[in-house]
Parts: sequence; structure tokens; C-alpha cells
Amino acid sequence: MNNYSASATATQVAIIGGGPAGCCCAIRLIQQGIDDIVIIESSDYQQFRIGESIPPQTKQLFHQLEIWSAFVKQQHQPCYGSRSWWGDNRNGFNDSLLSPYGHGWHLNRQKFNRFLAEQAQSAGVTLLTQCQFKTGKLINDKHYHLTLDRQGAEHQLNAKFVVDASGARASFAQTQGSKKQSNHALVSLGRRFIITDKHYPLSQQTHLEAVENGWWYAARLPNDRVLISLTTDPQTAKTLKLHATNNWLDILVNSPNTKALLQGVTPEDPQPKRYPASSFCLNPATGKNWLAIGDAACTFDPITSGGIIKAMADGVTCADIIAGIFKTSGHDTHHGLMQYQQMLIQRYQHYLAMRAHYYQQEKRFLNSPFWQKMQAMSSHKIHSEMELQANLT
Repeated sequence: MNNYSASATATQVAIIGGGPAGCCCAIRLIQQGIDDIVIIESSDYQQFRIGESIPPQTKQLFHQLEIWSAFVKQQHQPCYGSRSWWGDNRNGFNDSLLSPYGHGWHLNRQKFNRFLAEQAQSAGVTLLTQCQFKTGKLINDKHYHLTLDRQGAEHQLNAKFVVDASGARASFAQTQGSKKQSNHALVSLGRRFIITDKHYPLSQQTHLEAVENGWWYAARLPNDRVLISLTTDPQTAKTLKLHATNNWLDILVNSPNTKALLQGVTPEDPQPKRYPASSFCLNPATGKNWLAIGDAACTFDPITSGGIIKAMADGVTCADIIAGIFKTSGHDTHHGLMQYQQMLIQRYQHYLAMRAHYYQQEKRFLNSPFWQKMQAMSSHKIHSEMELQANLT
């Protein structure tokens, strides 16, 4: 992937973060006629990213962004839904056989993120890799002056509009005074295994199983790999010392159904890797000529499996809002950003209700500290001040 030499000092739109949200926003902006865009990405797209599935309806977004054919050529593995042991000991299925969009996909996240970045570059977007956002200041109420660090060298960039797509860090938004309104933190501890048995029991469906101290997730990865991950709360992980391989394995071998996935594999990761899985909504997620999208705007419990499609949809939606602002010379700024802020609040409220419903279904482990915490959660209203703060003036 080619890197840009950071010679430009001004751009129409600076997007901080080159993941699915940022890249889809950039591609959509190009479609809308905004052709001066810079993506600031901290990685070089070489690091392993924990896998995730995307649902069949993601196909609509690929078509809208005109990258469907290119995505198909990436040959990600199909996902035909999920099988779960949740709420009772019976095996439940949620398959995609009746979906009008066909099947979903198990993603190789590293490959998928790199693919979207390359599609953005091909469309004409400037991509700065291994580049860190440091500071952002509004100058004369007209543009943001951004300070960047690229492999130890400082660079300056002026942008008329800034999109924070930096993931859960929300790095730009927090420099503008935004706060994360959190609703319970979780952590996932996962290991990759190499499949050595051609009759390996895990199909092309996502695997979920609720157990006493959390819930197990498993999915096949490319190149005969499988990811097995336990999601729990930080206190349970600390109490049971789940960072230690033997303790993590003890929980796994005592799970009624997930333990079968240890047959016919050899470890690739020597010990569990820890991935934060917090839920929060940014307050506010918009401001004077900036907005946050994807996980920078809000993050969901991984039980919902909606992170990537949410990020992609945010990118498309916000690109249309930004294009509208430029086309009206900024006169429609307040209306468009307020609509987006309200949409985020409504979506997060819906998510809280859905999450509460999921965890209330499990009644088998009522003496477990983890399930006591999760069942005590409710789909409470977001604080009213969140609906009032727009920070757009």
C-alpha cells in the first residue's frame, strides 16, 4: 500500500481513522463530489485484528459504494447465521437461508480493512498511514488546524471539516470536550487455533454459548484458523485470572458445548489476547464542522454483532450530511448535525433495550456475579443533557 508524503497543508475533509467507518465515509464523499479528502490512519494495516461477521444486508452498502464486485473477489468465508446455547440447554439456530440478501461473511479483518483503504485510495482519497493525530484547534471559526505525528516527524494539516473515525478512542472528539457516557464495560479474551482435522466440528456458522462466568464465541477464520473467545466483565476476568492460559482453558473445558472445539486444533496464540468490549455513547458526537462515526460515536456489546455494519452505515450517512453542508456553503450545518445526533441517541436507546433483552433471557446462572451484573442492567434512558448538548455554535 502506497504511503503519502504528507506534503499537503490543506484539505476539505480530514478523516481520523482508516477503518470501515472512515474508509466508507471517504468513498461516499468521493461519490458525492467531495474530492479533496485525507485519511489519517495510525496503523500500516499489517496488524492482526479480531475477526467479526457481517450480516447479509451489508451487501446493500457494498452496492451503494460501488465496491460489491471487488469485495466478492476478496473471497471472505460465508457465514450462514449462528448457533447458540443461550437461555437453556437446547441448541438454537438463527440462519440466513431465508434472507433475500443471501448469506453473511466471516471476515479476515486485517484483509478487509486493507481492502477498504485501497478502495478509498483508488477513488482518489489521500491516505496517511502510520500517522497519529495529536491536536486539533478551530481557527477563525473556519477550519481546523491539526497536528500529526508520522513516525516521529510532526506535520500540520488544515481541514474545513473533521470526521472522527478513530474507534473507541474518539481521539479528536475528546479534544473538543466530548465525554463517553458508558453503560457497563466488558472484556473479551480470545485465542486463535490452527485447524488440523478436516472434519472439525465448527461449521460456517457463528458459535455462541452462555456459561457461568460469561459467554463463549467462536468463528472460523481464513487459512484453517478458528477464533475462540470468552466475553466477561473485568472483575470476573481479574478474579479468575483469565489472562493465564491454564485458567482460561479450565473455563473452556468445562463448557458443555464449546469444549468440543478444542478437538482437532493446535494453538496459534500461546495465551489469550485481551480485547476491550465496552459500551458507550459519545456526548456530544457532533460539533462545529466535525462529527464522530462508528465506534468513535458509540460502541456496542459484542453480543449484538453489529459493529462493522454500524460503522459502514455511519460512514455513508455522514458523508451525505457533510456533502450537504458543503453544497449549501455551510448554511445547513446545524440541521444536518442535529439530525445525526438525534439518530445516534435513538439508536443507542434501541441498543440498550436489545442488550437488556438478550441478557434477561439467560436464567441458569443467577448465582454468578457476571450474570447478576448483566441482569441488573436496564435499558435506562440516556441522560437528558445528552439530547440537549449539540455544541454546534
